[in-house]
Amino acid sequence: MLRLLARLDGRKCLDTGTVLERFAVHYDAHAGTSARPYPGCVEAVVRLRDAGVRLACVTNKPQRQARRVLETCALAAHFGMLVGGDTLPFKKPDARVLRHVLAAYACPPDRAVHVGDSETDLAAARNAGVAGWAVSWGYNGGVPIARARPVCLFERFDAVAEAALRSSPPGLTAS
Repeated sequence: MLRLLARLDGRKCLDTGTVLERFAVHYDAHAGTSARPYPGCVEAVVRLRDAGVRLACVTNKPQRQARRVLETCALAAHFGMLVGGDTLPFKKPDARVLRHVLAAYACPPDRAVHVGDSETDLAAARNAGVAGWAVSWGYNGGVPIARARPVCLFERFDAVAEAALRSSPPGLTAS
C-alpha cells in the first residue's frame, strides 16, 4: 500500500493521509475475517502441538488482526504465544523479537526453528541465531524465497512437521 501511494504521490486527485486512514479503519475491521488456512496447516500444527512442540506465532501484522486470522483459521488454541507487530517496541527482522519468544520458552536458539515465508522471517531467524526454515508459498513480494537462503525449504506443511519432529526442537515459531 505504501509503495503504491509513493508512486502516486504528488497527484492532486489523491490525499494519501485520507487513503491511509480509511485503509487502516477498513483493515482493522476486516483483516482475517475471510482467512483460510493453507492445505495441511491445521493438521501439521496439531501434530506438532500433540508431540509436545511449543509453538509461537510471530508476525509483523498487528496482534489484533493476527489473532483474528488465527481464530478464523481454527489455529489460535494451538499456539502458546502470539507476538504481533505491535506487541513489542521492535519488529522482525530485529533479533529481539525471536529472543523474546526464546526467553519466554526458556529455549536456547540452537533448539528452535523459525518457519516463515519471507526474507524478513529468514533475516529475523539469522539475527537471533535460530534456524530459518521457509515455505515456498506466501508473502515475499513476488521474489522466490529460495533466494533468501533458508536452512530448509518446504513445499507442504506435513513436511515441515515431519522435519521438526525428526530434529525435535522444543520450540518452533511460525510466521
